[in-house]
Amino acid sequence: MGKQRQSFTPEFKREALRLVRESGRPLTQTARELGVKVHTLRAWKRQADVGEREGAGGLPEGKPTSESEEIRQLRRELDRVRQERDFLKNWSRANRAIC
Repeated sequence: MGKQRQSFTPEFKREALRLVRESGRPLTQTARELGVKVHTLRAWKRQADVGEREGAGGLPEGKPTSESEEIRQLRRELDRVRQERDFLKNWSRANRAIC
């Protein structure tokens, strides 16, 4: 039997991030005091930092926006196109070596 996944409210996340930024204590200590895993708190902080840079104001409130979904889709497409380009580039080199 697996463990039940912990979920936190957006208010808790915002308060945890406020403590990290204003307390001056290390992130690991704050995570331990709040009973949150360090990597979870670090992910919230990274997500909030990215959201602030992009003008979203921090943590998302739930579902990803259509814009973030579009970005995700475009990145997948870009990866696919790069793979195709690399394949064709290698195929072209191989054919030149044969001729």
